[in-house]
Amino acid sequence: MNDTCRILLICDDDLSGLELRRMLGTEMRIEPLLSQGPARTLTLEIEEVVLSGTWEIGVQDRHYRLCIISVPGGASPMAELARHPTLLGNVATVLYLMEGGGMTLSAGALRPGRDRLLGLPCSRATLLGTVERMLLGALAQRSVGGEDPRCLALVQALVTAEERTVRPVFAVDDLNGWVYPLVLRHAGPGMDQLAMLERLVEHGICTRVVDQRVRSCPSCSGLQLVYGEACARCASVDFVRETIIHHFACAHMDTQSAFTKGNELVCPKCRVTLHQIGRDYEKPTGCYRCQSCAFISTETRITARCLTCQAQVSPEETVERLIYSYTLTAKADDAAQAGNLTGLGMASVLRNHTTGLFAKSFFIFSLERELERRRRYTTAVSLVMVRSTRLEAVRRDGPNSYADYVQVMWKAATAGLRTLDVPCVCEEGVLAIMLPATALPGAEVVAQRIADHFSASRPAPGAELELVITTVEAGENHADVDALMRDAIGSLAPTGITTSDVLVLEEDEQNTPQVMRKS
Repeated sequence: MNDTCRILLICDDDLSGLELRRMLGTEMRIEPLLSQGPARTLTLEIEEVVLSGTWEIGVQDRHYRLCIISVPGGASPMAELARHPTLLGNVATVLYLMEGGGMTLSAGALRPGRDRLLGLPCSRATLLGTVERMLLGALAQRSVGGEDPRCLALVQALVTAEERTVRPVFAVDDLNGWVYPLVLRHAGPGMDQLAMLERLVEHGICTRVVDQRVRSCPSCSGLQLVYGEACARCASVDFVRETIIHHFACAHMDTQSAFTKGNELVCPKCRVTLHQIGRDYEKPTGCYRCQSCAFISTETRITARCLTCQAQVSPEETVERLIYSYTLTAKADDAAQAGNLTGLGMASVLRNHTTGLFAKSFFIFSLERELERRRRYTTAVSLVMVRSTRLEAVRRDGPNSYADYVQVMWKAATAGLRTLDVPCVCEEGVLAIMLPATALPGAEVVAQRIADHFSASRPAPGAELELVITTVEAGENHADVDALMRDAIGSLAPTGITTSDVLVLEEDEQNTPQVMRKS
């Protein structure tokens, strides 16, 4: 797999840029260890600018996978790049090279999961390893679509290998802080593992449960936090732990170092020598004495320092992050067998066997236009909703029976429709038909025609097949598409939540289909 990555170098002089360009080279080949996943070759297109005057002209309108910025000692590369928000927005990820003494950052200086800080000096291997990880992270930022073939390939690989559960593993070199080894093995590096798995959850192919709860840096979302203690007053780390002594006779309390005179304990208040603990004095507790401000306290301040961005915060300021594990559902087997993520879904069956099926996005777009037309010109618009109550039972009979049944439903629903009518699969098991310039009585005629056509097209005489058909006309209470669709889908419920008519295909005593109106 080959990818071209454009890199921008921002340096303080030509020699620094030349050295970085020489270290990076023109190509980076990523070979997974022990062949655990496909190899990738990254072709590097490097552009270089020198910090002087209007250096940003010519580069701020271009897009880059990675920007490496190094400025003279004492200056802030974050501040330099922040002065050009257009350029920063066009860069997928930024690597800031900073002198070790100037690595204290303010909160929010790094974009979470995208930017990194690298202290100088460092070795060539460290730089190349960091650049490799950041380029893979930049490539992984590409969106994972609903029909992305990589998601299907992952499902098929997991089903074939009988690996039903995908669990996370912490990884210090990953931008997120953890990886999914099974995803890496089958999909390779440079993929947004989390987005792929979440896409599978949306399709019902996976379920997820919380696997880990961790604390992360509020500035960069990094998981590499080092906890330490500091003085409760001045935050200095130069403090010592001491023991408190309580002199019974005069009630004086102080640190043990204040009582120590040579090899004896002498009260600094009354000058009496203390001999026996429990009779002359006690040690009620310990304390901390700061060497910087001489403050004495029984507790220290706990701090957390992020090793990624060097931000220092209190534990209360860290952010909880949930890490999930994912388990394949039974639908994953259907998807792997059918060759699409929706498995034996109505949309996939109809898309493969019929024409005239509109995408739901186009259906929503057309409905928005018709609602606007109704508001302007009072032109009526109605919906006919069709749902089968036996779809899941038919699905269990196998893909062929399911496909035949869905096609019978589709033909019954679309028979006799006008050119301007828009049918689509609203959701699994539900067909929606938009009827422009049609009031409720006209929609009821269409609903009756669907019931009659379906009854005449039954694949097996005597089969207890049932359709629920409802009609809804847009009214004043439907301010937008969402409100109308809520009423339309809600009307399919057994009790209905609207005043629309619900038509149920049943059989009378003579086994003759008829349409009954539910109140």
